Amino acid sequence: MLIIAGTLHADPDDRDELMSRAQPMIKASRREGGCRDYTFTLDGHDPSAIRLFEVWDSEQALAAHAASDHMAHWLLQSKDLVTGRSLTVYTVTDQRPL
Repeated sequence: MLIIAGTLHADPDDRDELMSRAQPMIKASRREGGCRDYTFTLDGHDPSAIRLFEVWDSEQALAAHAASDHMAHWLLQSKDLVTGRSLTVYTVTDQRPL
């Protein structure tokens, strides 16, 4: 299992527009095989930040997501609004309830 966590940055005045543009991509991503979670959340402390959290069953599922038409469309739609990004992929070998 893979977890992707990170942050997109946008001008605070563009953050709502960026979230609006992201909705079709988020919905399509959640329907993909191997996607367990796909979430964008506004940061309550940093008005320029949008937090990302994704959970994928495998490298293959993540690769298919990266190659999808909705991701290509999202990257084109968001490039004028995203001012920075920091994403990390974590490989999970075990899990348990907390």
